[in-house]
Formats: sequence, C-alpha cells, structure tokens
Amino acid sequence: MLRTLLVSVTAALLFTTAVRAADKPLSAAAQVAQMKRGVNIVGYDPLWRDASQARFKPRHFKIIKDGGFDHVRFNLACPAEVNSSAISGPGQPYS
Repeated sequence: MLRTLLVSVTAALLFTTAVRAADKPLSAAAQVAQMKRGVNIVGYDPLWRDASQARFKPRHFKIIKDGGFDHVRFNLACPAEVNSSAISGPGQPYS
C-alpha cells in the first residue's frame, strides 16, 4: 500500500511538473527557486526490500510539511541485484 502511495505521489508530482513546463521553459535557477526547502526520504528505508517493513509512513508527509519543508525528494534505491553489468552492455551508455 505504501509503495502504491509513493508511486501515486511521484506520478502526480511529475504530471504537475510537466504541465508547468509546457507553459514556458524555466531556467535551472528558476526551478531551484520554486523548489525552496526540501528533504530526502526513504533512502535507506527497508521499504525497498519489503514494503511491510517500511519505516516511512504516509503520516510523515504532514510532519514534513508542518516542519517547514516545501517538497520531498524520493531517494530511489536500486535493488541489490542490479549492478553495473545489469545496466551496461554493448551499445549501452554505461558500457
């Protein structure tokens, strides 16, 4: 359930960003200025191995907002099975 929530929130954020980008391009400085204060979440959370063991809960979004943060950055951890050979090979950008 938490994974579904995280995917939904991420998709909504990406959609909102895409809609804004369609209006007019923003410089990198303008993008950073709009982001304001942010915090990384779920980087080392067991969520990535087993969603039932997740420490980050949906209620934490309100706590983060109440703490004065304007956005969160999902620190996407790769599964242990993914290594350089899994993402590189002939014709691949990391080969």
